[in-house]
Amino acid sequence: MCDQLESMQKMHRACQHEFLNYLQVISGMVQLSKTEELLPYIRKASEEIQRVGRLAACGDARLALLIYENFFQEAVPELLLDVDGRLPFLSADSLAAAAELFAVCKAYLLQGGCVRVELVLRGGDAPNLSLRFCSLTEVTQDLYRWLAMTARRYICFEPEGQVCLTLPMDKLPTVSER
Repeated sequence: MCDQLESMQKMHRACQHEFLNYLQVISGMVQLSKTEELLPYIRKASEEIQRVGRLAACGDARLALLIYENFFQEAVPELLLDVDGRLPFLSADSLAAAAELFAVCKAYLLQGGCVRVELVLRGGDAPNLSLRFCSLTEVTQDLYRWLAMTARRYICFEPEGQVCLTLPMDKLPTVSER
């Protein structure tokens, strides 16, 4: 697991890489005179860069990097991210639990089992992380069985096949607690 400074550096490099990719596409659109597609693409790029910036400033660069590596870089068709306030610096156990949870989620998302993921980080007096999986298919039912077994105190099955997992950031369930 990376330390805070190393995580900040990796997030900075990832943001820089994303920004340069957007500039390259914009340059190509200009060269090909695709002016009608240019403005919507610039808006989309701007929103994405702002979203990654909010994530990077969440309060714990290690958590931000885990989220970026597991949800931003892979094939999540639609990721909605909301960062409200700054999170505390997570303990090693909480960070390890988050890494395990995100790795399991990523594995199922890569199988194409979910169309939209909503990820909410809340700071303040009771910091928490909420994950909502929307538009489910059969593939993700195994994921929810796993989540129900490992984090059953925090999971909520909602109507229309949505599942919401809200975890207190100061005491994420660890392997030893399961």
